[in-house]
Amino acid sequence: MARTCLIVSWYFPPQGGSGVQRMVKWIKYLHRLGWHCEVLTAEEQFPTQPADPSLLAELPAGLQIHRLPFQFDSLAGSAQAQKFLSKRVFLRRYISSWLSIPDNRKSWLASARQEILNLTQHKSFDCILISAPPYSLALLTAELQNLLPLPVILDLRDPWSRHPFKLHPTSWHKRRNRDLELDTIARLPYLISAYQLLLEWYNKALPLRSGQQRIFIPNGYDEEDFPELLPPALAEGQLHLAFSGMIHSENNHPGPLLRAMAEIRHRFPAAGREIVFHHVGQSAIDWQPLVGRLKLSAQVVQHGYLPHREALNLLAAMDGLVIIHHERFTDSGWIVGGKLYEYLRLKKFILAIGEAGGEVAKVLNETGSGRVFPASATKQLADFLHHWAAGPTTPLHSENIEKYSRYSQVLRLNSFLEKVIAGHKTGHREV
Repeated sequence: MARTCLIVSWYFPPQGGSGVQRMVKWIKYLHRLGWHCEVLTAEEQFPTQPADPSLLAELPAGLQIHRLPFQFDSLAGSAQAQKFLSKRVFLRRYISSWLSIPDNRKSWLASARQEILNLTQHKSFDCILISAPPYSLALLTAELQNLLPLPVILDLRDPWSRHPFKLHPTSWHKRRNRDLELDTIARLPYLISAYQLLLEWYNKALPLRSGQQRIFIPNGYDEEDFPELLPPALAEGQLHLAFSGMIHSENNHPGPLLRAMAEIRHRFPAAGREIVFHHVGQSAIDWQPLVGRLKLSAQVVQHGYLPHREALNLLAAMDGLVIIHHERFTDSGWIVGGKLYEYLRLKKFILAIGEAGGEVAKVLNETGSGRVFPASATKQLADFLHHWAAGPTTPLHSENIEKYSRYSQVLRLNSFLEKVIAGHKTGHREV
C-alpha cells in the first residue's frame, strides 16, 4: 500500500522561488517512489512572492491542494494598505519584525491547525511534513505533535534566529526569537535541516533525547531541469557573470563585486574585455545609485524575476556565477542560497563573496567548483577578475556533485520518513 503524506508549505505554486522548488521536487520524486501526497498551503490576497506557474507542470497529476486564505491583517487593516506593502518588500519585513515574532503569518495558524485536524480525521495519512519558514509553522509543528497520533516532521529550509537576512530591530527581538526557536526545536521529535551548521548547533545546544531524530538534507538541483537548455547568445569579448536570486539587504548587496569592477576600469583602462554583471531576480533594496556612482551602468544588466526554466537558460550562457553573503554580518556563513546547487550542475565557475569558513565555502571546496573572496578584498578580487577576463578560463573540477541531486536527496528523505513512521508506530515517546 502506498504511503501517504500531508505536506504543509506556505510557499507553493503558482508562486515561485527556491523555497517553492524544494517542496515541488520532493513531491515529484516521492510520487515516483510510490507516495501519495496532499498539500495544504496559503492563498494570499496580495502575493509577496513572484509567480512561476510553470512549476505546476512538475506536480503529479491529480495532486490535491488545499488553499487557505490569508491576509496581512497584523500589518494593516485596509486592502489598499496590504497591497501597498506587498510591493515593498523591505518595508513590509521591517514593520513585521517589530510587530510579529517570529513572523506575521501567525494569524494563519489557527485556520491551518483546524484544517489539518479535519483532514486527518477524515483521511488516513502516514505522516505530516511541515516546511518552514515562515517560522511560525515550526510553532504549529510543535503543537500538532501533541494533538495527533501520527508523526509530524518539521523541514527547516533556513536558519531561524541566525538567518543573516532576518531582521531583528532590537536585541530584545533577537533574544526572543532565539529563545522561541530553541524552545520549539527542543520539543520536536523529528527535524530535517537544510543546513549542516544549523544542525550541529542544535545538536550541541539541544542534545538529542530519547525519541528525537534529526537529519541533514540540503537543497539541490533536479537533473531533469538541465537537458536541452537553450542558452541565449551574449555579447562576445566580455566576461559575463550572474547572480540569481533575491537581493535582500546589505548582507548580499553586490557592492563588493561592483567596486572590484570599477577598480579594474581605473587600474586597467585599456583592458580589452569588459566584465558584465547580470542580476536575475528581485531586489528589496535599490542598489542602482551605486552603479551610477561607479559609472558601471553599461556593465550591469537587471533581468528581474524569470520563470525557472528561463532563468536556467540564461545562467547556462554565463562565464561564471556569483553568490554573495558578506562575512561582516553575523552568521553570514550559515546560509546557502538555493541557487548554489544549480550553479554546481551548470558546471560554471562559482565566485563567492563571503565567509571563508561558511557553508558555501565548504561546498565549493569539496566539489572544486569555485573560490571565496572576503567582501573587503576589493584589490584581490579585482586582480582575479582582471586575470580571468584577460586569459583562459579558471580551473574547474565540479567533483562529487551527484549527492546534491534532488532524486538522491529524496531517496534519503524516503528512508528517513520510513524510519520515522516505523518508530512512531512501535511507541512514540513524548519529548
